[in-house]
Amino acid sequence: MPKLIDTSDGLWSIEYATQLVREASPDDKDEAIAEAAALLVEIRAVVCKFKLRPCVRTKYNRAAFQSSKNNNLRLTIDRDITVIDETCNNAEDGSWCLDEYSVIPINAVVKVPYGVFEVKVSGGQDPLFIEELIESGAIVKANKFSKFLTGAAIHNAAAVNMLPWWADDPLFAPLFKKPRRRSSAIVTKRSADMQKNAATSPAAGEAPDDDLIAAEEGNGTSDEANFKLGLRQRLKGKKEDNPTIAPRSPARVEPKSFYANERTFIQWVSAALMMMAVAELLFASARESVSTSALVAGNFMMSVAFVVVIYGLVLYYRRLFLMVNSKPYGYSDAMGPAVFAAFVLTGIGLVLWWTNSNFVYAQPKLVQQEGVCVKRYLGGVDLLQFEPSDLTIDEKNGLLLVASVNEIVAIPDGLSTSMEDAKILYQSPDGEEDFEAIEIIDEVVYAISEQTSKTSDIVVFGAVAEGRLVPTSRYNTNSPQVEGMAYIPSSNWFAQPSLVLAGLQSDSILSMHTYDFPLPTNSPVENPITLTWTALNSKIFSRNLRLTEPKVSAMQYFDGLLYLLFDNAILIRAFDSNGNMVQETMLPVAVEGFEKQWEGMELQRKDGDLILHLALDSPPQVWSLKLESAQGGAGWRLPSCAT
Repeated sequence: MPKLIDTSDGLWSIEYATQLVREASPDDKDEAIAEAAALLVEIRAVVCKFKLRPCVRTKYNRAAFQSSKNNNLRLTIDRDITVIDETCNNAEDGSWCLDEYSVIPINAVVKVPYGVFEVKVSGGQDPLFIEELIESGAIVKANKFSKFLTGAAIHNAAAVNMLPWWADDPLFAPLFKKPRRRSSAIVTKRSADMQKNAATSPAAGEAPDDDLIAAEEGNGTSDEANFKLGLRQRLKGKKEDNPTIAPRSPARVEPKSFYANERTFIQWVSAALMMMAVAELLFASARESVSTSALVAGNFMMSVAFVVVIYGLVLYYRRLFLMVNSKPYGYSDAMGPAVFAAFVLTGIGLVLWWTNSNFVYAQPKLVQQEGVCVKRYLGGVDLLQFEPSDLTIDEKNGLLLVASVNEIVAIPDGLSTSMEDAKILYQSPDGEEDFEAIEIIDEVVYAISEQTSKTSDIVVFGAVAEGRLVPTSRYNTNSPQVEGMAYIPSSNWFAQPSLVLAGLQSDSILSMHTYDFPLPTNSPVENPITLTWTALNSKIFSRNLRLTEPKVSAMQYFDGLLYLLFDNAILIRAFDSNGNMVQETMLPVAVEGFEKQWEGMELQRKDGDLILHLALDSPPQVWSLKLESAQGGAGWRLPSCAT
């Protein structure tokens, strides 16, 4: 023993352990010695790991009864049980335990207030006299009672995490220190268990965990009054400053408990699936709207779903282990619901943040107001065939030119309320044109005619008698689905004057091309030449727009800024020459149900006022709005009749 507890030389090798075993048992076979040596090495490792030392000595007088013919029944009675604290050993000779002449404190010796009557039955029925003793109250069944555990707990009550269940007994209770408060709930359950199990018979079979029967010392035939003072009596009510005490009996696990555990796991998984569904909706929104907030919220919800599944799985197997091993405690889960609730609340906060940051508020209603919001008169045109697509200003003649499917008409510019019919400047004789954009450059009219989904033509018009327009040149552009055109003469934008066209490569990808200006002169209407283009980084202009919103229906270069009208997004954006967005203005609703039909825009300064002309495709309308203007550049605001 001194060698075993002396950890100064560390762990033992199997060879050294074999040598010790062979010296102790030289007559044993090699196989038995090898098994004993392996066990010794394992014991040595535990001693070294936990620095184990003798802590308690148990002393008692035992009387044993057994038939000389068989071992079917074995009875032992232990009396005068005393537990001694071995940790007070201060022997100078290095002895590993107390000797017969050691002087120790009086509180190191504790007399156990009970005798122990142990019954071992190997087959057959329980002896009848055991049942009679239990019914008479002379003995009380005490499952898993241990003399060693009693001594270790008594002398180390402040160090152990949980006292044995019999520490709750009235005669045992004074022997244990009380470093912390005991749970009254456990006491109540154990009290009920004691009353329930007091009259049960001892278990049959000879095994390491045989039942022990504890009888009060010196009471062979206790009456009912005395018996209630023994192990059958449980302390009731709440006690202060008592340590936690283990339950008396293993938990009774019924088959339905396993099903309940499985249902709980399924509920955790269901919660995770719900979060995955929410995350996928957020991901879908992020893909459609290119929304960073939706992506962040979706990633968080998906991460929470992953954690919930892992946590539910761990909790399921933990409780399964407790039930299989009949553990009476450890089933409660105080942390999980709190953490889960925190995750859910955080997820709700992220969803609210995403919803509010991406919420599209109802567009303001556009109403007429004299001299401010003017709905222009479009008499003289067939409104069932007229589809305004773009606008431009003829400063020389004071006209606002409106492009439609196969015609170009003119009405007075400014905030005119004239009731004169619109003047038709050009009408396609064969109806094969589809004018989408119009621009006047150096008093020459340029119009975009969409031919196919992949090509668009630039048509140049010259003026003839009575202001009528006639095509003089035509150019193929190979720019797809063009609906916006702007002329930029400033060298701050490009090295030379350029014509910028905006279209769509597909239903959701903006395409912007530039063409050097002036255009070549040798391109007749009958045999147009194809122009070469230079692509712009269109992502700069369409950033943060939803998947279906990058479509540009009109453009204008005005006061050094490039204005783009995004009809599906119902807004106008202004950009400087560095690609910085300096203004974004939401457009009002002219007709409910046609919010995304704004197809044309044109800014104009007239008589000191800044005017925004807007063309609605369906139903055909043209509006002129007097803006609340800043001094040059961006910063203008829509009037109150449009907000």
